[in-house]
Amino acid sequence: MGDGIERFMKDVARYRRVTVDTCVCIYYLDRHSEHHELARALFLLAARGDITIEIAGITFTELLVGPFRSGDRRAIEVVFSLARQQQGVQLAPVSETVLIAGAMIRAVTKLKAPDALIAASAAIHGCGAVITNDSDFAGIRGVTSITLPMSATRVIPLPAYVSVGDYSESR
Repeated sequence: MGDGIERFMKDVARYRRVTVDTCVCIYYLDRHSEHHELARALFLLAARGDITIEIAGITFTELLVGPFRSGDRRAIEVVFSLARQQQGVQLAPVSETVLIAGAMIRAVTKLKAPDALIAASAAIHGCGAVITNDSDFAGIRGVTSITLPMSATRVIPLPAYVSVGDYSESR
């Protein structure tokens, strides 16, 4: 394993529970991706029980669009297997609380709605980081928490932003 992958695994393992962006799942599923080995290392941490990976509901939806559009039953099964059967991976429910938190995050960070929902799902479900390669998520770096309007006392810390691109061997 290269230095970048080892550093990535060490850095991610400290969070114990993380949410993955759609691109990271695609890197994992596409063996020809430039970042496949980093994504594979992440899912290996989960399989070993070192971390838990959450797949947000919006990520699951995004992963299924291409296979549904093309009618690729095998690809549909692969996505379902990743979200439902992969060791150390959990599919997170989309609740009203996640939707409200997503709107709040979008309002204060200017993230697009899908990214705000991923960050909200991570925050509501106690994930320490969002693993992505989307620089738009850097917008959450300046915001440490949100307070849900249903309860002025419920302060939700926002997850850290971890970019797989920062660990790429080709950098």
